[in-house]
Amino acid sequence: GIGQLESGREGYRRQRQFQTVGALTLRHNNHTLGFGVDYRRITAVRRDATGTLAIIADQLSDLAGSRNEWVGTTKPVSQTAQVQELSTWVQDTWQPAARLTIAAGLRWEFSPAPVPPTAVYFYDPVAQQLNSVTGQPLWPTSYHDFAPRLSLAWRLSKDARTVLRAGGGRYYDSSLSIATDILNGGPLNVEQFRSNSHAPFSSQLAYGFMPGLALPQVAQWNVALERGLTAHDVVSLGYVGSAGRGLIRREFGTPADNNFTSFTALTNNDGASDYDSLQVQYRRRLQGGLELGAAYTWSHSLDNDSSDSF
Repeated sequence: GIGQLESGREGYRRQRQFQTVGALTLRHNNHTLGFGVDYRRITAVRRDATGTLAIIADQLSDLAGSRNEWVGTTKPVSQTAQVQELSTWVQDTWQPAARLTIAAGLRWEFSPAPVPPTAVYFYDPVAQQLNSVTGQPLWPTSYHDFAPRLSLAWRLSKDARTVLRAGGGRYYDSSLSIATDILNGGPLNVEQFRSNSHAPFSSQLAYGFMPGLALPQVAQWNVALERGLTAHDVVSLGYVGSAGRGLIRREFGTPADNNFTSFTALTNNDGASDYDSLQVQYRRRLQGGLELGAAYTWSHSLDNDSSDSF
């Protein structure tokens, strides 16, 4: 395609963030206990004094007529979207033996959904249609988003030159990517698209949300064998993997009863990803506090979202 031609001032776009973190550490015998809290307030701001007009075409010849163009329009916007995220955690670093250290932790994530100040579209999977809804949170508030983590370091040799490290845990992604869709009117910052590709009927593209959205989850794990060749040289061989589930995805489709002239891009949790890698690393400590490093990573990644245009 040739991209898009736009007319109109984009306006004022900002993102503000306030964050405060508190932590407490206690030591008792061979245990080191850690407690903490993390609060973030993220505010996305969009203020467009005028509307915008965008024309998208697959090739230059499509600009000669309006049949194969998609015309996107936005109205003036003066709106903010605010997300509040609270996390608390507890961790115990335990050394049951001189050559073994185990760290276990649990993190709790709380992210209440913002309520859009204006009406937004929610998809009704039973009626297969978009409904304009006012005063409904973008996702149901969850109180059970717990993220456990576990790791260990085991010195296999008495000279401490050979160390086995392993760990894994669950992580939750920020909800900001969901909340900003109410500002942008969709991932392309356009309130609606229209096209005459199905003339004499006018085609329209709208954006909406699936009900029951949740925070995306990612599980990560790793294992590495580290060997000190000399007092200054270290080489390591490791495996790193991850699996993302419930990731944010925008799917393009059309309800079954509208003669294929009305299209919908829905924000949902159908995204998924898998990642596996083999990593080799070499480090050498030099004089003067310098360190020389070289690394190679062979990786394989699969997902169902990165190639989507939305």
